[in-house]
Amino acid sequence: MNKINLTTLEQQELHEVFEQLGLNQNEIMVYWQLVSLGRATLTPISLAADLPLTTVQTIVKRLVARGWIKVGKNKSRQVYEALDSVIIQKILERQTQEVKQILPLLKKIKADRVVKNKIEIYRGKNIVDLLHKALEGKEKIIYEIVAARNFQITIGEKLHFTKNRVERGIELKSLRVEVEEIKKYNEKIHRRELREAKFLPRELNFDASMMMWDQSVAWFSNADEKTAVLIESGSMVQMQKQIFELLWSVSRKMETLVEGVV
Repeated sequence: MNKINLTTLEQQELHEVFEQLGLNQNEIMVYWQLVSLGRATLTPISLAADLPLTTVQTIVKRLVARGWIKVGKNKSRQVYEALDSVIIQKILERQTQEVKQILPLLKKIKADRVVKNKIEIYRGKNIVDLLHKALEGKEKIIYEIVAARNFQITIGEKLHFTKNRVERGIELKSLRVEVEEIKKYNEKIHRRELREAKFLPRELNFDASMMMWDQSVAWFSNADEKTAVLIESGSMVQMQKQIFELLWSVSRKMETLVEGVV
């Protein structure tokens, strides 16, 4: 192997830079030896790099294609010469330009991922922020499966969710746990408050709640745990809507107040 007049630390530094530029160990060795040799045919390069001739031939062909080495002729033989600082600068400039070209694509991928797979957790008083998100929905309809007593305790009284929803013209399709109900309604009140509502089958008596709008679905724990999870996912909303419609088909009309009483 031809001796390279560099300290071990200097060789290590060069090696790391060349690896970052995309060369593997054997390619680095061949390039280094050719820089040291100046101009050479394959056999001297093979001897200097201590690599088989066929391996050097393959490596040189790759380095020529990538612009690291230029090839000329001496009589009938091909002679190779390493391109030094100028080619390295050009490679860096090319790589910089290529990175600039793909940055918008990477940003697009990141944006798509955030929209499609966003997951947020809300606790305590911050759960109200989640309901504000629901009120900003574009489709102007909210679906809910609600255990009203626990849900009301969890969100508190300050939001006035129904009032704000009606003012924004957002309809509500609501499935309610009967044993958790805290208010009385009739058809007139439902119409006024832009609500369709049914009681779930009586055997369903959980104390958690679920709400969905647009591409978002949120689950609310009971009042003791005071935790909510929001997931933005079109596929999960699609699945939850199908489950919702199935439950809707087996639920019964919710009217607990005599007609004419408001």
